[in-house]
Amino acid sequence: MNRVHYGERGLATINEGFFYKTKFSTECYQAEEPMAVMMPEPNPTEEVLDFLLSAPTPEAVIALRPSPVAQERLRYLLDGNRNTTLNDAERAELENYLQLEHFVRRLKIRAREKLAADV
Repeated sequence: MNRVHYGERGLATINEGFFYKTKFSTECYQAEEPMAVMMPEPNPTEEVLDFLLSAPTPEAVIALRPSPVAQERLRYLLDGNRNTTLNDAERAELENYLQLEHFVRRLKIRAREKLAADV
């Protein structure tokens, strides 16, 4: 029997593997057998937060682009929005993407202003 601990991001280790627990918890659980686990795809908000935590230069901020996975998901959501086939969760996800895009655009404007002021 393996002891499993969930940390603050919901990650845990079992026999040198990781798995994701969607509900955040600091409780410990017992695992009967080793598990094969898939890590979730990072969402665009997490990608941007990780990028910002890397202390990027203004040039890196200006060069920031969504990952191919995020681009494909956004394409799917935009197509679904045009065809009115999105469910409520997908509409909310699309709204989050649009808010994130607005934030990143503002961030890039600030980066350009900083570069212009440094000249």
